[in-house]
Amino acid sequence: MAKVTITINNRTITCQEGETIVDVARENGIFIPTICYLGGCSPTLACKMCMGESGDGKRVYTCNTKAKDGLVINTETEQIRKERQMIMQTYDVNHPLECGVCDKSGECELQNLTLYTKVAHQDYALADDEKHEKSWAQALYDPNLCIVCERCVTTCKDNIGEAKLKAGKADLHSPDSYKDSMLKDPYSVWSKKQKSLIEFVSDTPCVDCGECISVCPVGALTYKDFSYTANAWELRKTNSTCHYCSMGCHITYETRHHNTLGEKKTYRVSNDFHFAPICGAGRFGFSVLSAGVESNGAGLDSSETTPYFKHLGKATAMRLGSSITNEEAMIVSIFSAHFGIKLYNESARAYQKFLPYLRLNNTLQDLKDSSTIIALGAPVRLQAPLLQYAINNTIRTKKGIKFYYLHPIADTLLASFSRSVTHIPYKPKADELALGALLISVQSKLEEAIAQSPQAKELGAMLSTLLSGILASEQPPAKLESSADLDSSVDSSPAQSAMPTYLALQEAGIELSALSELASVDLSQMSVIVGEEAMLCALQENSAMVAGLQILEKCGARVYVIPAGSNTAGIARICGELLELDSSSLDSSLESQSRDEFVIGVRAQGDVLWDCAWSDGARMLAGEPEVVLPSHQQMLGSMTNFENRLLPFAKVQAYQGDDLASILYAYNKARLEMVHYEKELERFTPSTQDNTSALLDYFSTYTTLSDYTKALPQSKGYAPKELASLANHYTQGGDDKRGYMLAPLLSGALAPAHTIAQAKPISFNAFISYPQNLFGIQNVLDSNMQQKDGFYTSKAHLEKLGLTEGECITLHRPSAQGSITGAVYIDYAMSEDMWLISPHIAREWGENIASSYTYVESTKATKE
Repeated sequence: MAKVTITINNRTITCQEGETIVDVARENGIFIPTICYLGGCSPTLACKMCMGESGDGKRVYTCNTKAKDGLVINTETEQIRKERQMIMQTYDVNHPLECGVCDKSGECELQNLTLYTKVAHQDYALADDEKHEKSWAQALYDPNLCIVCERCVTTCKDNIGEAKLKAGKADLHSPDSYKDSMLKDPYSVWSKKQKSLIEFVSDTPCVDCGECISVCPVGALTYKDFSYTANAWELRKTNSTCHYCSMGCHITYETRHHNTLGEKKTYRVSNDFHFAPICGAGRFGFSVLSAGVESNGAGLDSSETTPYFKHLGKATAMRLGSSITNEEAMIVSIFSAHFGIKLYNESARAYQKFLPYLRLNNTLQDLKDSSTIIALGAPVRLQAPLLQYAINNTIRTKKGIKFYYLHPIADTLLASFSRSVTHIPYKPKADELALGALLISVQSKLEEAIAQSPQAKELGAMLSTLLSGILASEQPPAKLESSADLDSSVDSSPAQSAMPTYLALQEAGIELSALSELASVDLSQMSVIVGEEAMLCALQENSAMVAGLQILEKCGARVYVIPAGSNTAGIARICGELLELDSSSLDSSLESQSRDEFVIGVRAQGDVLWDCAWSDGARMLAGEPEVVLPSHQQMLGSMTNFENRLLPFAKVQAYQGDDLASILYAYNKARLEMVHYEKELERFTPSTQDNTSALLDYFSTYTTLSDYTKALPQSKGYAPKELASLANHYTQGGDDKRGYMLAPLLSGALAPAHTIAQAKPISFNAFISYPQNLFGIQNVLDSNMQQKDGFYTSKAHLEKLGLTEGECITLHRPSAQGSITGAVYIDYAMSEDMWLISPHIAREWGENIASSYTYVESTKATKE
């Protein structure tokens, strides 16, 4: 957009044309009061507090007035101040302001604006009405405190995409007697408020997100489990980062002592709702911590009592969970180099394939500037909720946005965002063919861009190689025998009838005609999102995935690679060439022994487990860890999110025990005091020690995880910055000041080009994935979470099988030994007769199907 110059309250400001005036004001430190407006969402004009006067004296509302060159706005005239004060008086009628028991007291926007507008007395009165509490999901709604600002309605529609709330009609006392004595805008606000209350209007239940609670400016919407447990002003707010998925959302832990010993408890998690909505896992998944065992200096008394020393001496490999922090990845890379241990993480290994060829630093704001969004192999509702919110927000708040969802499984929630959402299904294992269909659809635009490129010859040859297999499979039209056949063969859409038919795409179940409108797309306005399923194609020999995406990026499109794990991008960078591929399952210790391997699972499955010992000890779903590590709430560290931004974690809960930093420190201490520990070290000191002694010497004084933040490899884009020096907030204008952005690792070369493989896709009726808002064992154990672990299916499928929610069933696979058992629930965004199965439950089947985003054939259900 073009830059324009406007004037707000006598200040001359340069901004983007089309921005709302209230957003421009916030970006430039000008305060315009609002109650109903949410940044980045559609305005409701419910409060009218943001009123102003244009240069010609006309009344405007800055939440829906767009910046244009020469515009003059004044929001601080005497008349406007008078009307704002009158609006606040009407909000305060029958609404207590000295409210010691209200959960919002101390952070109430109504209190704040009452003081700001200098309301010192009340000129109005109105009989109160009986109003009854309601609830949905984790939210408790008290209509007696509601000012009907409609923020909850707005965020549910424009951010989350659920649209399950609305301001419904209410038969309340009306302020008619004040119509002639009140000014127009204050009277309209009061009158509207007295005719409405918030209603839950969906036929399907609400699923954890709590964003409606977060945006409520008063105490009308509260978190059930927080009510009457603490006062807002008593809570210590600590900014941190959510660790459940690769979005790396900004969250704020709110803690306070909860007993006479002064022990801290997390009472709730909040967020900066104007710029960063969060999902249910981030908001409610905070109550389960790691129950560490108090350390005695990393237990150096004897190698018999230090399992980590025994494990390191015996291990041939470490399997890394994608939730390990950057600092933990750094430490395991040191262990790997010193002990000659292989490192396994298939997701990070696949992500590495993209690092030399794609920028991988596009942001959510870049996504919102797109006119066409394409998701390939990315179940965004399950894998990356913030991405779902950003896509929905873009569609809802901008005109003409197209969203193409290329995935084997339909998602009715995504489809509900707009009529411009198109689902293009394909069979599993055909992700590269789906990418090929996309390349064919924009082929003419690619060729135009390639012709202007300095690498035109190379890029042209690459595109030709990629598509050669698909283009060679075009199916000639059937011979027509009569004019009747001719009439029946003509499609009503000329664009679709001109589309060729390719056997390879047909076998994959891909309808090329559904992508026909992309032929005229502006590539510079197109964003392509690649999820975990499509990303893992890069591990296949002669994969074409990287080259296909590189062509799109070089021709102007924005490309996003979204791994499922929270810190896959960090592991890929930090562990580098130490990562190796192990595609075999580690679920069975017998298999590991048959391969002559001993694998340490670091926050992942292995022959021995180094992980959290969850304080909810009744259910050790992940297995009892031999070495206990802290949870993310209990340590300082960082992660690298999908934007390749380093983001800091804060320590908000105590932990008594070892972590990887203390284990490495203990080993270093023993190594340097060889005289005292020579006999004990004999069993685990590697033959390669001399080759890595200098590396170990360098880190010999590092005692905490946060020490390693400044030592993250600069050659991989990290900066030598102390963790404590990193900012972690958004500005008033929404600029992201969290951590720092990493530079791309582009090599300048073109990716190897291979013909897109003509895959042999499978049929399936089960998909291995945690349900919406659950991302792992910690969520499963957390009693705060509304979603439960088990088998999920569509409502129609459940009814067809004669099952009821919560009933226990067993799923069988004819090709596998054994069965799995669990409770069955409805996923209301599913429409097919299929199952969503949690990875840790699927692990009981054995074989290599325990990872997320795996498809399973021929699964049958029986009642227990």
